[in-house]
Amino acid sequence: MDIQDFKEKLFKVAKEAGFTNCEIYFMRSTAFEVHIFKGEIAQYKDSAPMGLSFRGIYDGKMGYAYSERIDDSVIDLIIKNAKENGMIIEQGYEILFKGDDSYSEVPAVSPLLNKVSVEEKINMAKEIERIALEADDRIKSVDYAVVASGETQIHVANSYGVSLSQSLGYGIASITARAEEDGKVKVGNHTWGGRDFESFEAGVISKKAVTRAVDQLGATSIKSGDYKIVLENKMAVSILSTFIVAFFAETVQKGFSLLRDRVGEKIASDIVTIRDDISHPESLQSLSFDSEGVATFNKVVVENGVLKTYLYNLKAADREKRKSTGNGFKSSFKSAVETACINFYVEPTDTGLDDMLNKMGDGIFITNLAGLHSGTNSVSGDFSLLAEGFLVENGEIVRPVDQITIAGNFYDLLKNIDAVADDLYFSLSGETIGSPSLLISKITVSGL
Repeated sequence: MDIQDFKEKLFKVAKEAGFTNCEIYFMRSTAFEVHIFKGEIAQYKDSAPMGLSFRGIYDGKMGYAYSERIDDSVIDLIIKNAKENGMIIEQGYEILFKGDDSYSEVPAVSPLLNKVSVEEKINMAKEIERIALEADDRIKSVDYAVVASGETQIHVANSYGVSLSQSLGYGIASITARAEEDGKVKVGNHTWGGRDFESFEAGVISKKAVTRAVDQLGATSIKSGDYKIVLENKMAVSILSTFIVAFFAETVQKGFSLLRDRVGEKIASDIVTIRDDISHPESLQSLSFDSEGVATFNKVVVENGVLKTYLYNLKAADREKRKSTGNGFKSSFKSAVETACINFYVEPTDTGLDDMLNKMGDGIFITNLAGLHSGTNSVSGDFSLLAEGFLVENGEIVRPVDQITIAGNFYDLLKNIDAVADDLYFSLSGETIGSPSLLISKITVSGL
């Protein structure tokens, strides 16, 4: 059934049953994924899940119900479950948003996304594995070669007249190559993403993973001490994504962020500007509204080192009697609304990575981090992480380095950013986070 027709019927029955206001959040997806191992299909998924969450006010209380079927047969059951649910659950903050005056336009799903057939995607995965295995004699295996694609349609509507729809689409390829020499093994991976497969290049994807693995062969530790480091863009994203909750108003209000009461204060070096935008050409995600129906907009979170705002959903905004920033999102139709970013990223500059290494002079170029969950404290900002990378002397990479840890504090790191590169990289997670490579003026490094 068409979601608009279903909504009209559901709302009509809900009103007749005594609901004063109600809302639906509908999500429909298509997801394809193939894993290749030794030239054969190891895993295969081709699914089309969908579901709807309903919530409405009955007898002054908010009730919830869910359905993975969208047809006339489930309407009465949805209404019944929502009534019963509202009577027994503990009531917290509940509001249905009345809508914004306007919503920005964002790029639609690429019409080229679905022009690539299933057979072509399977062959793409086989090709990136084949190229990796043939690229270097030291590549002994490919742990996995994956090609995936997906499209998601989201619809939010309520009895106030809000009726919003948007779609997201992506293509992804990922490979992990394993290199071996003199009994030592190193792993390199690379992930490519696009709004369609037009820029997919099997050779480029494979060789980046191979280079990562091979270049780390022969790595040794270094003497402990305080070093300058350059965080490769992907590693900067990893750290930023771990501590991004510090910028969420909900976290601040609960006392779990050291950024509390610091709007308008300097929290980072002058060259740091952080944005959360509704769209970015390097990102796979563009959103004109959040899961609560609030219009999204481009916002500066940190400007030239000064904290300008937190990110708010409706609940957090209401606590401070202010407007939501359009950052209330659900991860699925059944999940609760939480704060999340849209395209949260550190603005790049016109400094190239080579220029940054030259500026650093002597230090370490960090290309891999481990322990981001166990080795970090999202409240205090402290971290201690296993790391790999390259020793740099006089601006030149000298040799690979492993068996080290880097330790510091996220808030200190922000203040010690000495340079920002032009190589912006976006992660492929639901919370789309991006960063260029960053030169950090001082961090503690321990050799194992």
